[in-house]
Amino acid sequence: MKNIDHIECVMTLECNEHSLISTVTLTNTQKRSYFIDTLLLPQKKMKKRLFSVLDKTGEPVPYLGVLMKPVQNIESFYELGSGCSVTIDVELNKYYQIKSGKSYTVRYSAYNSLHPSCNEIHKITSDFVTMMCD
Repeated sequence: MKNIDHIECVMTLECNEHSLISTVTLTNTQKRSYFIDTLLLPQKKMKKRLFSVLDKTGEPVPYLGVLMKPVQNIESFYELGSGCSVTIDVELNKYYQIKSGKSYTVRYSAYNSLHPSCNEIHKITSDFVTMMCD
């Protein structure tokens, strides 16, 4: 596994009406396409733990969502073209034990296998972001 420097990962947090929402943007900065496992890009339902969520003491917040073992085929990858970006919004309180009035530190962190025919795995991470959820 290796960290990749040609995928820029930027995450922001927003708290509104008892929801902690993460917006993650992945940008391909290389000159060729990059293939991302679609489980890392949840559009409707997150099926894999993709975030490190810590409480104010640094303890991990329990993940309550589904853990699905990936079945990889060519259709399970999203082609991110050179210079292109993809953005996902995830309501974290649907998947993690988030409580109002608490502060959380969050990071997007995922492992991407490049392609079903490739055994190489890349780690994609954002910086940590801290927010108080009212």
